[in-house]
Amino acid sequence: MLVKDMKKLPADFPFEIQSYCQQRTKCENKDTSHWHNFFEITYVDEGNARYEVNGHIYDVESGDVILFNNSESHKWEVLTEEVRLTVLMFSSDIISDGSRMLDMDYLVPFLERGNNFENWIPGREKFTKDIKALLDEISEEDWRGQAGNRLMIKADILKILTLLVRYYERANSRIEFFAGKKDSVRRIEQAFTFIKKNYGKKITLEETAATVCMSPNYFSGYFKKTAGCSFQEYLTKIRMEKAKEMLHHSSDGILEIAQECGVSNTANFYRLYKKYYGIAPGEERHRQAI
Repeated sequence: MLVKDMKKLPADFPFEIQSYCQQRTKCENKDTSHWHNFFEITYVDEGNARYEVNGHIYDVESGDVILFNNSESHKWEVLTEEVRLTVLMFSSDIISDGSRMLDMDYLVPFLERGNNFENWIPGREKFTKDIKALLDEISEEDWRGQAGNRLMIKADILKILTLLVRYYERANSRIEFFAGKKDSVRRIEQAFTFIKKNYGKKITLEETAATVCMSPNYFSGYFKKTAGCSFQEYLTKIRMEKAKEMLHHSSDGILEIAQECGVSNTANFYRLYKKYYGIAPGEERHRQAI
């Protein structure tokens, strides 16, 4: 059976790290495959487990790392009395730097896989200990909640992703293939930039796909795999975030803000804004003024 994991990460900083202790007799995932809208990196602290990912079986043990993207179905079972895991979950938004929409190079191991791709990284690869150390730092920063902790967490996540990029480039014997895949990733990055610059216009999926020389069908699927949502959902997200910013810092009327954000129909703007933030635009402005 395949089900979607409905877990959602915080919208303002889409990240979570958890330590799990799962006993063999209480493992609930043995016969159920699931997938989720975020990326996952798991480090095995103690014990042995068996993962099935897209039909591939991986027997993992202490010191191993296994990763999943935001569309891969997977299930697992505990092979020893118990297994202890450290699990990092995050969405692609976590690597946004505010100017470039996303630096997609960090996500190549999650988005582009050759036929021989392995989700599992054995503990004999020494850098897995570096990943564990970074996960511990992330967990500590998250727990303490001190000023600047999000910057520290993001920096450590980027370090982990860089280690993974280096590993998979070394492990892939067909470097030309891997480099070719990077070209698709960079073109999607250009699409994010195009959306950010043109969200106030009536842009379409077809138009955006054409700017990066992809067919609409291929672009649509690849975009969703990258962003974790459809093109239209992402465009709406950017528009609503900009609208909220303008409601806070601009004296423009709500109709003007809607039009500047690419939504010509005021009723539709009110509907989208309330759906996204749970309150009407006027109430948002009123709260800010208090």
